[in-house]
Amino acid sequence: MRTLLAIGMFLVALLGGVEIQAQSNIEKAREFLVTRDYANAAPYLVAAAKEAPKDLGILRLTAETYLELEKVDTALKYYSKALKVDDENLTTLNEYAYCLARLNRFDEALEAIDDAFDVKDDHVATYLTKAEIHILQNELTLADHAIRKAQTLDTESPATFVALGDLYFAQNVRELAKDNYEEALSRDSSLLEPRVKLARVYYAMANRSIDKDQANELFKKSLVNWDKVTKQDTNNAPAFFEKGKILYLAGRYPDAARALLRFTQLRPSDQLSRWYLAQSFYEINEVDSAIRYLSYARDNIDSVSEKASLYLARANYRGKRFTDAAQLFASIKQERGLAAEDLERFGRSAILSGDTTAAIENLRASLDEKPNCQLQLMYGNVLRSTKLYDEAIEAFYKTIEVCGTLKDKDMARVYFFIGISNFSRNSLDSAITALEESLRLDSTNTFARIRLGLSYKELDSLDQALSTFQRASDYLLADTANLVKNARQIENANTQIAGMLYKQKKIKALKAACKDWIQFNPKSEYGHLYLAIAYQSEQDTGNACKSYKQVLQINPESSVAKQNRKALSCP
Repeated sequence: MRTLLAIGMFLVALLGGVEIQAQSNIEKAREFLVTRDYANAAPYLVAAAKEAPKDLGILRLTAETYLELEKVDTALKYYSKALKVDDENLTTLNEYAYCLARLNRFDEALEAIDDAFDVKDDHVATYLTKAEIHILQNELTLADHAIRKAQTLDTESPATFVALGDLYFAQNVRELAKDNYEEALSRDSSLLEPRVKLARVYYAMANRSIDKDQANELFKKSLVNWDKVTKQDTNNAPAFFEKGKILYLAGRYPDAARALLRFTQLRPSDQLSRWYLAQSFYEINEVDSAIRYLSYARDNIDSVSEKASLYLARANYRGKRFTDAAQLFASIKQERGLAAEDLERFGRSAILSGDTTAAIENLRASLDEKPNCQLQLMYGNVLRSTKLYDEAIEAFYKTIEVCGTLKDKDMARVYFFIGISNFSRNSLDSAITALEESLRLDSTNTFARIRLGLSYKELDSLDQALSTFQRASDYLLADTANLVKNARQIENANTQIAGMLYKQKKIKALKAACKDWIQFNPKSEYGHLYLAIAYQSEQDTGNACKSYKQVLQINPESSVAKQNRKALSCP
């Protein structure tokens, strides 16, 4: 970054002598240049330069704007045009020489400097430009001579200390570089160039430090100076980029995102900043913004395209866009494969987007590569949900192996899933064995107890089934803090109890059970229905009719209640 013209003052002076046709474009450029918005100013300056091709001020301003945008070859073109208008302008000669050096055209650059010395042999800025050229070509001794000569001509100039700092920086003497930039600032604290370079030298010193605490302190000093730059010049694009990069590398992603977002607003065509910005948004879970910038990086930055694709898939997964995530993971897997963690994300995305085949394939691949206790359990349940019961049972036993020592309640869940998988494939003895083990480990698992009761029922072991359901009901009713939560299970258990009591013709027991049931839940359709059936079995028509009427008040569509009331000729 070089100290260029005071743009605002230059524009005021410029408008007076500009051709009328070019003035409107300069006016438009001024609106952007006063806020250092070089990207938007450039097209208007180009237009103005076409309209006034001999105007030295416009040509130089256009060149300086492109130099700020780091488009050195374009800047050189306009400096060259400016020299055709006035080949003895020292500022133009120096900037022209600097651009040539930036493009590694050192012999031409030094020829331009000689031309400048022919115009004025004791010009401080020319000696400093010559030093810059020598630093760029790594001729550091020659650079030192040029700087010392400039200092003899002006002992107080901050620019000479900046140049000396640049020389020490090139020599990797970072401490002395820092001292000279600070000296320049001590003479004029408003200067941006030494402030920027001071921030950079602190960053370089931090990266070289082997002491972590010292490195952190130097990073902080670098940030402090970048903060000063961005507060002083709110449109200083390079400062926002450097600041954002440091914050990103320090893991301060929210702050990094803010700085990098500002940079992208100032430099819309820059690509690398969008990659850092995309990752920052990803890290702070700003999913929509992350997806936007990751998509850009994938499609426009070849060097990071693969990594951006992977982050994009992960961002869609984080954002619960599971179909998009699954499609992206599938493409990446086909092209170059996926690590275990991303195979897991692929598998979970596939589950949640309804593709159980892909879910099973990728969860299994992830587990083969990296065993995972909770994922193994999920894998078993995905197999169970697709009615692959043999594979599910195998996966659940593998869960016991992978998880090692589990708490009893957690192990009880695994045996519960083994039990219900065996029940679903009609292996009732195996189901009973697993469910009893689940209850041994966790006697509070009423789901396991009800399924155990159903297993006994399927085997016609009605006494065992009945006692199992009764224990489930008793436990659920005793849990008074969760009666509402458990209402469905209570209804299920009591429905099973009533059905078996009726099947066993234990009518008195059925009637007593139904009355207890209704007392707990007066709106239980099946409680009233079984009570009505019990009364009907005892030929107690009056009470039977009353109970059937209660059923119809709860469910007017109950066909059993309608038919039985009709058969009993209920009023």
